[in-house]
Amino acid sequence: ISRTEAAGVAEAVFNLYKSTDHGTSWIRAGQGLPSDARINALTMAGEGVVAGTDRGIFVSHNAGEKWQPAQKGIGTESRVLCFATHGGRVFAGTQKHGVLLSDDAGVTWNAVNAGLTDLFVRSLLVVGTSLYAGTDKQGVFVSENSGFSWTNQRAGLPDLSQVFDLAA
Repeated sequence: ISRTEAAGVAEAVFNLYKSTDHGTSWIRAGQGLPSDARINALTMAGEGVVAGTDRGIFVSHNAGEKWQPAQKGIGTESRVLCFATHGGRVFAGTQKHGVLLSDDAGVTWNAVNAGLTDLFVRSLLVVGTSLYAGTDKQGVFVSENSGFSWTNQRAGLPDLSQVFDLAA
């Protein structure tokens, strides 16, 4: 993040940096990413990289140098908070659209929300063949079929539980 001051108003500018030497040095990357959108999550998808931002999903096929918006299934109004991968599939957790699935390295996306009654998904986790979604107000949901149907698993959690991260 860098901040600029114009006419007395601070403006956040978000940048992406990458390292090619195990973190010893960093260079600015990210041509095509919106400078006013925070990057909330990154993941590898096949030979590409996928970025979840406050303005949708962006994909790079050249090690993060140049980025383009996902082509189908998600707009620039979608805030993407997290990713999980399983096999060749990438799952994205969003603030308003639940869980999205891509089978083509992040280029196109489809909602997989049957039974997911809280569409504000803060965290995702794959354990074996199970996909877990941590939500904003209804705890944890689990899917045993790649997100095509979900079951709430909040027994023992307080009402209105927010699940910001999951680990196994």
